[in-house]
Amino acid sequence: MSQRERQTLDSLGRGLELLELIAQRGSVKLAELPELLGVSRATAFRVLTTLQARGFVDHVAAEHAYRLGPAPLSLASRSYVATLVRLAEPAMARLRERTGETVNLAHLRGGELTYVEILEGRHMMRMSARHGERVPLHCTALGKATLAALPEERRRELAGPEPYERFTPRSPATWRALAKQLCAAEQRGYAIDDEEMDVDAVCIGAAVRGADGEPVGALSVAALAARLRDGDHASLGGFVRELAGEIGAAIARSAG
Repeated sequence: MSQRERQTLDSLGRGLELLELIAQRGSVKLAELPELLGVSRATAFRVLTTLQARGFVDHVAAEHAYRLGPAPLSLASRSYVATLVRLAEPAMARLRERTGETVNLAHLRGGELTYVEILEGRHMMRMSARHGERVPLHCTALGKATLAALPEERRRELAGPEPYERFTPRSPATWRALAKQLCAAEQRGYAIDDEEMDVDAVCIGAAVRGADGEPVGALSVAALAARLRDGDHASLGGFVRELAGEIGAAIARSAG
């Protein structure tokens, strides 16, 4: 690789790092960037002006700060995740309408599962997550449903090394315990998080498959345990599985 190519990649890396920083903080000032990015003020200013010229950041003169511009949103609206969310919206709305509970959609990318859409439940006391938040694979319905849709060797690879983090006393800490749950989830077509991520919370999730049949993520409904009895798991699990299948079918049609 030539020196010029390395410099170009370095500049691209700084630009992406800066965009991530602004997204996390809401805004940044030029004076903060040398310390935050480990670059000179002149370099930070060049990166900012380049991003500003292309609409990725806007300068707020009154605050002497920079915020995200319209370009990231324009790109995001044409992304695969945006398409996935659009195709999943009807099924998610039906699930919330039937249950009144919070409905989640997660996307699998590079071995990580993240929340990409959340429809809040109608109850005052409800389960909630944040867009972009990472989903633990070993103790959530979303994670276990996604793992159960993969070949066994891939499951263990994504689950990572033991012992797994225990968020509650019910969280599986070993591969043996997790594998047993994944086997059951594969047979049922849906996974259950029974107070494994949060005490007093139950989630039921099913994998969403892409056009190639591989899981691209999962759909789930989350409720307080007091509102979701054991006897409800099978009927609701079947409905979640059905809706996840509808999303997968919509993905296949859009790809064809």
